Amino acid sequence: MLSAQQRDDKRWAVEASTESLPPSSVVVTESIDCVEFIDGLTTENNLIPDESYVTDAHRWNREVSSVFYKVLMKQDAEEQREAFATFVSNVEKFTNFIETGGFYRNLDHPTIVDFTILPWLIRQVNRRLALFSQTV
Repeated sequence: MLSAQQRDDKRWAVEASTESLPPSSVVVTESIDCVEFIDGLTTENNLIPDESYVTDAHRWNREVSSVFYKVLMKQDAEEQREAFATFVSNVEKFTNFIETGGFYRNLDHPTIVDFTILPWLIRQVNRRLALFSQTV
C-alpha cells in the first residue's frame, strides 16, 4: 500500500519504471498501488476520498477477485461450483454498497473500489448472459 506521501510524490513513477531501475530495486505491479499513484496526480474527483477506500479496495479485491481465481484453479468440478457460488455471493454483497449514485458508497463518481471490482462485475455479467443465452 502506498503512503499518502508516495502518492503525492510525482517522482514515484520514474522511480518505479523498469527501464530506470537498478536490478536490486522493487517494481510495483499491484494494481491497487498503481491506482493510488494515479489518484495522486489529480485533485479533482479523487479516486480515494479517504484512506478507508484503499482498505475497502483491498478487502473487496480479496473477497471477489481472489475467489474468482479459486474458480479457475480448482480441478474438481464440485469445488469449482462452490468457489463460483462464493464469488457470486460476494459480488452480490458488494452491490449492496451501490445505491442511487451508481458508485460505491453512493458517491457521484467512481472510486478506487469501483475500479478494483469493475472487471469482476463485468465477468459476472458476461457469465450470466452466457448462461441465459444457453437456456433461450
